[in-house]
Amino acid sequence: MKKILVAAALLAGMSFAQDAEVRPVRTIAPILMEKGDSLRKLDSALMAQKRAEFHATMEEQRAKDSAMFANRLPDSLRSRIEARVRDFKSHKASFDSAKDVDSARIAGFKLKADSLRKSWEAKRDSQVANIRDTAVQAKVRARIAEISAQREAIKAKIEARKATLEAKRAELKAKIEAAKAEEATTTTP
Repeated sequence: MKKILVAAALLAGMSFAQDAEVRPVRTIAPILMEKGDSLRKLDSALMAQKRAEFHATMEEQRAKDSAMFANRLPDSLRSRIEARVRDFKSHKASFDSAKDVDSARIAGFKLKADSLRKSWEAKRDSQVANIRDTAVQAKVRARIAEISAQREAIKAKIEARKATLEAKRAELKAKIEAAKAEEATTTTP
């Protein structure tokens, strides 16, 4: 009986399917192709617009360049350029004339740092002297000596590096002065 009912349901379903309107199945590929074509058209229009803007900008820039290089600058623009050149030269002169470092001020800072270090070391040594166990006290003093030696080694490296940098700086200054002197001799008739 079940088989008969299933067969009847299947036949009824097929008869409904035949009466229904048959629609063509659209695949995704033609839809994508249509959208792609429309996007390509939009892209090409946008590219043409950007290309036209670029060419217009380049023509405008060429006109400005030809005016500048033909010495046909408007007076308002020429005065603004000259003002900027004067400002630049004054700032460059003040930069070139600036002192490297105020040595008296640095010496004062060094004295202050040395006095602070000495007072700190005195406090440290008094604390180490308060240690009752002589073995522990000896270990602490050894560690302090080791750290001090490392500190002195680092100071020596820094001073050596400063000396090499100063030598390079003096060498570069000499080269610059030699180049200026050579330029002055070649330009004067």
